[in-house]
Amino acid sequence: MATNTTSPSRPPAPPFAHLWQVPLFLLGALTLTSVLLARPFLHSTERMERQELAHLRKQLERPDANLDHVETRLHGFVGGNTINPKLVGEAHFLLGELHVRRAEQSSGANALSLWRLAQQHFEQAESAGVSEEDGPRMRYRLGQCGFHTEMPPQHVVELLNDSVESAPDRVEGYRLLTQAYLRLPKPDLEGALQANEKLRQVPLLGEDILGPARLQAGELLLQMGRAAEARRTLEKVGRTAAPEVLARARILRAQSLHREKNWEEAARVWQQILEDRVQPPTGERDICQYQLGYCYWRLEQFEEAASVWEECMLKGSGAPAMTAALRLGELHLQAGRDTAAVEAFGRGVRDLVEGKDWPTTFLELEAARALFEKAYQTLCDKGEYESAVELTRHYDHLADAGRGFFLRGECLELWATALAKPLEAGPAGQKTNERIVSLHRQAGEAYLQASDRTTDARERIERLWRSGRAHLYGQQPEPASLALEKFIPLTSDAHQLGEAWYLLGEARRLRQLLDPAEAAYLESIKYPTRYAYRARYQLSQIQLGRGNTGMAEETLEQNIKLLRLHPDNEALEKSLYALGALLYQRRHYSTVPFFLDDAVTRFPQSPQATRGRFQLAEAYRQLAAQENVNYVNSRGMAPQTREHHWKQHRHWLQKAAEQYQELSKSLSEGASASLQPEEVVHVQFSDAECRFNLGDYAAALQMYERLADQYKERVERLRALGGCLRCHAARNETDKVQQYVQGIRNALATVDPATRRAWETWLSDASKQYTLANGE
Repeated sequence: MATNTTSPSRPPAPPFAHLWQVPLFLLGALTLTSVLLARPFLHSTERMERQELAHLRKQLERPDANLDHVETRLHGFVGGNTINPKLVGEAHFLLGELHVRRAEQSSGANALSLWRLAQQHFEQAESAGVSEEDGPRMRYRLGQCGFHTEMPPQHVVELLNDSVESAPDRVEGYRLLTQAYLRLPKPDLEGALQANEKLRQVPLLGEDILGPARLQAGELLLQMGRAAEARRTLEKVGRTAAPEVLARARILRAQSLHREKNWEEAARVWQQILEDRVQPPTGERDICQYQLGYCYWRLEQFEEAASVWEECMLKGSGAPAMTAALRLGELHLQAGRDTAAVEAFGRGVRDLVEGKDWPTTFLELEAARALFEKAYQTLCDKGEYESAVELTRHYDHLADAGRGFFLRGECLELWATALAKPLEAGPAGQKTNERIVSLHRQAGEAYLQASDRTTDARERIERLWRSGRAHLYGQQPEPASLALEKFIPLTSDAHQLGEAWYLLGEARRLRQLLDPAEAAYLESIKYPTRYAYRARYQLSQIQLGRGNTGMAEETLEQNIKLLRLHPDNEALEKSLYALGALLYQRRHYSTVPFFLDDAVTRFPQSPQATRGRFQLAEAYRQLAAQENVNYVNSRGMAPQTREHHWKQHRHWLQKAAEQYQELSKSLSEGASASLQPEEVVHVQFSDAECRFNLGDYAAALQMYERLADQYKERVERLRALGGCLRCHAARNETDKVQQYVQGIRNALATVDPATRRAWETWLSDASKQYTLANGE
């Protein structure tokens, strides 16, 4: 069977199936024809745009360019109206240049806005692309804009470092690069110095550029520790540089030498600056003067330093003048010019309201305070208390927490103590004593003000304590009480409490507040201090004032017993004299010597010594008289008994004579103020009487003759003449006896009748006794 090998037939093509290719072909042909016909026109438009950009570039270079017109035309390029997109980058670049120009002519916020706008255009130019010729300059401009905006400093450095050689103004470029290095988080001093050096190497620069550049180089070198190189660079700043640049360069040189303690060379430069009349250091003259004075001071040229500092103090202001004043005060003090020193210290701080306002440029606050305190101590050591007090008043401006008031109180107390040592008698001494009291009062007030100005608990306690004591010594018991009452609750120190309660008792006693005073004294004796004994003495005096003599005696005896174990001279002195006086008043003559003899032996210079010695002598005389009575009444008794009474009589008589003799001596030296006038007379005659009764007729006669001459115009002369008569009678000198009898009778003519009758009776009895004694 045969196989059919014929292929299947395709369906017939539809009519016009291939006709779509015809219009497509015709469209391509038409487009190609249009391009060929438009090519000359496009090349012409692009050429015109390039020419316009070139024209606008030249316009920007002109100082009188119409920037608004240029800006409008350039915006046409960046707004999508250009035939060649490659020209957009150049247009942004030129807009950036235009805004840079405007920014350089503006200031403040407006300038910052323009720098940001310029930066945006440069960044867009970079993105769109610019020519190889504009590329380096564009990068420089980006760095320049970034310097003025918030661009990271490291990026600014990179941009400027790569492009500064293409900067339109290399001087400005190197300046910016130098500053950019210094703005880095960690300033690159070496990079800044290299940029500055390249600036200085730009040819044909004038001193207006080189001067500031050299100054900056010197500053950088100093920061890098290359002082010698810095000074060599600074020395190159020419005299035609701006005055402030030249002055700053010189000052930096001087300061560098100053820091290296090259005082002599530094002084030379400081002097050179001050003596320059062409370029004087108008703004920093005070600084230069202070530093020159400091160099002289370190060179121990003190008079030169004083001269410079004084001019600085008088004509300057601010930190240099204030510090110079304090330094000058120190020099004056060293030279013994105390008044000038205090004035200088005062001038240095007179404009301060408080210490924290002190300018620390040349002298730290604590160092300034140390100068004051050293000056204060020096004046006190020299005894120049008035000047020291005045210094503390100036110190109030500078001191902290009332320190000036505290030192003033301390100085016033030292002054009072110094005046008390050589205290004279009489009106001069009284005036000095009044001055001492006044000084203590001022001290008390100063301490009180000091306590109000401190927040430190310890300082407040000490100042209240001192205020209370000073007010008390200043005889101002009321403010003393107030201060002590504030002080006592603040302290737990047993010694201080013992004294404080005692002083409070004294203040209350002086105010006649005896019950509160007694309470304070009782508190004082609770503490084991010497003030317990003083308080116990005052308690005895309160008891005496109330008439409780027995209790007062017991209190004083207890005090003296305790004081034997724990001596306190002040308390012992007062207690011995007080107990002796009390026993004397109570006529317990046999126990008086136990206390008054001890008192006058231990404390012969006591204000109570004269009165105590008088009472002791009288007690001895009374004991002698009692033993004489015992002797007379012992007739018929055993010889040993009579002899004992006779010896005791002479023993007490001798004791009395010794005390009367000491009294007479002290009275002749001006101690009579402690005794009444009649007591003074009694002492003089009792002294002679004891000598007579002891059989020392020559000594007794000499005393009586002196008394007769002393009281020739007074009735006491009769007593003295009678004593002389008795002495001559005892010596059996009849002629002398008759002579004094007649002398007494002659003296009786001038006395009152009662006295005359008494003495006539005495003469009669004496004559009879003398006659009987001589067997006539």
